[in-house]
Amino acid sequence: MILQNKNAIVYGASSSLGGAVAQSLAAAGATVFVTNKNLLIAQQVAEKIIAAGGKAHAGIVDAMDEDSIRKHIEFVNNKVGTVDISFNLIGIKNVQNIPLIEMSLKDLFHLSMMLCILNS
Repeated sequence: MILQNKNAIVYGASSSLGGAVAQSLAAAGATVFVTNKNLLIAQQVAEKIIAAGGKAHAGIVDAMDEDSIRKHIEFVNNKVGTVDISFNLIGIKNVQNIPLIEMSLKDLFHLSMMLCILNS
């Protein structure tokens, strides 16, 4: 198992793509910390992983809130010692296919934030 002894956090895990990524990481051997703003959704994904023989923990994290992320990473570090993989698949409503000069300041800010996240 290629990810044995590795720890992963999946932000925005749900029954769709984020959940599939979390399940794939677990199937490869990682301990997966499944997060969502809705604990029930995160728990459902974690339960699927555990039922398949993987290791998972569910938690509430608002991935748009730096303090929420920081507290969760501290929790993970205290529990298992490291964060080896971080995968962010939160839903963000953004505006596309219009010239930047026609975009509202709010939409431009969100686009800029996404580009910063993708480039870091």
